[in-house]
Amino acid sequence: MKQTTTRRLYPPFPDELWARIEHADRLTVYMLHPEPRPCAGRPAFHGYPVLGRVEVDESSIARVVGVLRKGLYGRSSPKRCWIPHHGVRASDGPKSVDLVMCFMCEVMQHFAGPRAKKFVWGQVGKAPKPVLNRLLRKAGVLHGPAPA
Repeated sequence: MKQTTTRRLYPPFPDELWARIEHADRLTVYMLHPEPRPCAGRPAFHGYPVLGRVEVDESSIARVVGVLRKGLYGRSSPKRCWIPHHGVRASDGPKSVDLVMCFMCEVMQHFAGPRAKKFVWGQVGKAPKPVLNRLLRKAGVLHGPAPA
């Protein structure tokens, strides 16, 4: 059986930011347009037009945090296409962390808060994608086939 390994192209996810996700009292999942451009009448999430969003209810936060852990610390094979469709904001009181994710290339940008202009590239496996898509579909944000 072929053993798969994670190629580490980017530094590990910072512990300080993981603590914000792990202790989040509020999570928001975003469906993003993959091209960072202004769209009249649409809010943006770190430059990407928001096509829809869902606030994760308290009973589902632990499940979403669990799959984010698998995605951030599990196996991934990063490539470099960068066509992000998903975003997550995890808030722990006044502190938050934002993730902009491309599950096609298994790469993300993470921001230390909603107003942060600087980001750090990171890796993310595919584990969060089906759970985030289910939440978006259930909220009526995602219709038809899920984005890559």
